[in-house]
Amino acid sequence: MILKLLLFPLKFFFYPWYLRWIFRLPWFVFAAIAVWLGFLASDSNDDYRAELIDADVLIAQGAPGTTALSTWNATTDVTPNDEVNVLGLYFTALPETRFEASGRSRDIIFLADDQGREVKAVLVATASQISQLRAQLQAQSAGGDRFPVTVNGTLNRDAAWSVAIRSRMMALGVPAANELVVIEPFIGTRTAAITRGAERARSTAALIAGIATLFGLLAVMKIIWALFMRRRSSDTQSQMSGSDAQAARTATVPTRHISPSADSPEQASPWAQFKPQDRTDEPKQISRIVKPQAMGQTGAVGQPKAKPRTETLSDSTLPLPVFKSVFPGGGSSFRYKSADQIIRQAFGTVSTLKASTASIAMRKLEK
Repeated sequence: MILKLLLFPLKFFFYPWYLRWIFRLPWFVFAAIAVWLGFLASDSNDDYRAELIDADVLIAQGAPGTTALSTWNATTDVTPNDEVNVLGLYFTALPETRFEASGRSRDIIFLADDQGREVKAVLVATASQISQLRAQLQAQSAGGDRFPVTVNGTLNRDAAWSVAIRSRMMALGVPAANELVVIEPFIGTRTAAITRGAERARSTAALIAGIATLFGLLAVMKIIWALFMRRRSSDTQSQMSGSDAQAARTATVPTRHISPSADSPEQASPWAQFKPQDRTDEPKQISRIVKPQAMGQTGAVGQPKAKPRTETLSDSTLPLPVFKSVFPGGGSSFRYKSADQIIRQAFGTVSTLKASTASIAMRKLEK
């Protein structure tokens, strides 16, 4: 119990429920996911090759000419791939700040125009790159708190970024030009910065391909495991005899009724102790006394009264009761018997009974 409590955090954080649910999926689901991710990886690889070709072309063309920020024009001083190369003044006394836009945070450095009248450009970098950008700017300094710098980078046209930057400048009291230029400078050399985008596309394609390979391996492992379990089951069944296999199958199915066994009479059904009564096919003679008619219904007066006549009925002429088995499912030779059949079997027919003294006296009185 203590071991389970100690291992619970590891199981919860390193093997959560969704991973357990994923590993229970059938093999064809893993195969479908692997194929889908394979197509995505192929598309990402095509994007990487296209970006690599574009990067080679840009590197071969070289950086565009330097343009002073005071005369910079957004129409003529930007290359088709939004690359710019501007000249401005870097004031070490200008504050550095940070803004948030589109769910991301960026650090900014202000850059005045080449005449130092107003802030014309804003250099944007991540928190990990801002120190390297500052070092690149100061490397161009000949001394003093203001010096001209050349910045090569990519123009950012995001309107959300422009609004957030202007709000920060108003809060800091920094004057901004009407046409503010937002630049993402190349960190390091131009060649390394251009090829960095292609490398990111390559990393994305490699990551998707790795995940697709993982799901493909899981699908193969699922198939191998299913084949192994099926073969193991077949080998186990082949090693068992027919009777053992039948016993193993019937042992898993619960039975409602226990069949009677001669070896264990205490477990047998109590109905097994009954024996059907013997019945002969010979018809039994059944006599029935017919009461003589009254005197008025006879012929002439003085005619002797008719003697009681008896009618002989055969047992085979009597209708048998409808068979009704007392066992579940039927099939027994034991049958229900009517009261008349029981009386005839136990005491005989009415004709075989001896007349009692009272009946003889009644007959004398009638005569």
